[in-house]
Amino acid sequence: SLEKRATGLEADIQMLKADLETKVSALRSDLTVATQSLDASAKKLAELEKAGAATKEEVSAQKAELAKAKADLESARKQVQSVVGALSGLGGAK
Repeated sequence: SLEKRATGLEADIQMLKADLETKVSALRSDLTVATQSLDASAKKLAELEKAGAATKEEVSAQKAELAKAKADLESARKQVQSVVGALSGLGGAK
């Protein structure tokens, strides 16, 4: 019956929302880790450059690590935005 189908669809929507909320939580955690990594890389780079004792290779390696951390952070942000957008479409963004 139509009523059973509607109830089934509502249950499916609730499961999808719960799954997306779990994914948002995991992505937010990834975002926090990426932000911390970025902060640590930036701090280390500043220390290396300030000390003046760092070799060009150390600075280059740290700059590459910083660029990767920035890329990881941006990727995590885009994933969070995508999932939050999907949640919004279900009417349940948090």
